[in-house]
Amino acid sequence: MGYFPLFVNLVGKRCVVIGDGKVAERKAESLRMFEGNVSVYAKGEWDYSTLAHAFLVIAATNDRTTNREIAQFCKKQGIFVNVADSKEESTFLFPAVIRQGPVSVGISTQGGSPLISAEIRKKIESVLPEDIGLITELMDDIRDDVKNLPVNPKMKKYIFQSIYEEAKETHGKLKKEEVAAVILRLLNDKDDYISEE
Repeated sequence: MGYFPLFVNLVGKRCVVIGDGKVAERKAESLRMFEGNVSVYAKGEWDYSTLAHAFLVIAATNDRTTNREIAQFCKKQGIFVNVADSKEESTFLFPAVIRQGPVSVGISTQGGSPLISAEIRKKIESVLPEDIGLITELMDDIRDDVKNLPVNPKMKKYIFQSIYEEAKETHGKLKKEEVAAVILRLLNDKDDYISEE
C-alpha cells in the first residue's frame, strides 16, 4: 500500500487522543507542536460523543478492543484515525517528526519499523543547521519582494541564492536593510552576471 506524505494545516482543528501512556503523550505533543486543538482522554474517560466533530483521532490505549472500536466509529464518520497498534485499521500513519520553525520533516516506514523511522530522524537532525528555521523565515519574508523585481527568472534565482548564502553566514540574522543592500548590489552587477552566463 502506498501512503502519500501530505502536510496538513492543523491550526485550531480538533484533535482527540485516546490513551494515557507514553505513546499517546508523544503523539499529543507532536499535534500541539503544529497548533492543533488537542484533547487527551484516558481509556475509561472517552465515549463516542468525545470523538464527534474531531478532525483526527489517535487511538493509543493498551486495549486492542477499545482501539478497534474507535477505529470503526471514526471510519464510519469519515474522521481520520491513527491506531497505534494497527496500521491496517488506521486511515493515516503518524510519522516521526522534525520541526525547526517553518521547516518540517516527516519520516515514515509505512508502519514497518518505528525504530528505523526514529533512526532516520536522528540522522537528519544531526545534519540540519540549528538556524535553518530562522533562515527559512527570512527567505519567506523576502520571497514576494524578489519575485516582484523587474528582472528575468534566472536573475531572480541568482538573487535568492545569493541572499540564502548571506543568510547562512549570519545564521539567519540578516536585517532587512542588509537584504536590500544585497539586492541593490546584485542589480547593479546584473550586467556582469548576465555576460558570464
